[in-house]
This record gives sequence, structure tokens and C-alpha cells, in this order.
Amino acid sequence: EMRKREIDRLVVKWRNRWWLNDWLITTELHDFSEDDADGKLTTTASVEALSDYRKATVFISKKSFEAISEKGRNRTVCHEMAHVALSPANNFIDKLIEALTSEKREGYKNWWNYTYEQLAEHFSNVMLDAYKELK
Repeated sequence: EMRKREIDRLVVKWRNRWWLNDWLITTELHDFSEDDADGKLTTTASVEALSDYRKATVFISKKSFEAISEKGRNRTVCHEMAHVALSPANNFIDKLIEALTSEKREGYKNWWNYTYEQLAEHFSNVMLDAYKELK
């Protein structure tokens, strides 16, 4: 399918730029409607990464991905590759948070999720700008 080929092409492009050539990164089209709490389709993509094994899957919402521009699709895949690059730290911090007492866990989990998203966005902007694809 055309969209899947475009996604895979973008993943290869950004995998190489992020120096993730030793990773096996696959893509799957995914329906996020059940995951989005308010019923509105807001999730465009997510990543599950097994950093110890250098394997990751990028899940893309076909509906959301088709609704954004070519530039937006490029930006989205670059951002997801930032998550792959940061995944060893994410996995480590997730394990630390799990070791906390239950009353502390949720607050730190929310704080880390917010921070992790900000880091991925910052680093993807740096990459996009380095390749003159930010503006």
C-alpha cells in the first residue's frame, strides 16, 4: 500500500540520520481510537522499543497520518526516531519509577512522560533543523 511504503521510506531515512542503523525498526498501521480517552483521534504515532535487543516498532495511525501534510509526516517520523534513540534512558527511568512506592509512582510517571515527550520534540527539532527540514 502507498502509505505504508511512504512510512517505511521515512523510517529508513530518519533511522539512518539518527544513527540507528543497528536497530531493526518495523512499522504497523494502528487504530488509536480506543487509546485516545476523549474519543477524538489525537494520536498520530507511537513507538515500542526493546533497546536491549535493538528492536522497535513504530505504530502509525493511518487516519491521522493521512490528514497531515507531507512535511508533518516527515516531522512525525523524525520525532518517533527520537523516541527510539532515547529508549534506553526511557526504559531505565521506567524501571526506577516502578521501584517507587505506589503513592509516589503516578506523579513521577506523569512527570517523566511529559519530560520524555519534551526531549523527543526538542531533539527532533534539532535534527530537522540540521537537515534544513524544520521550516
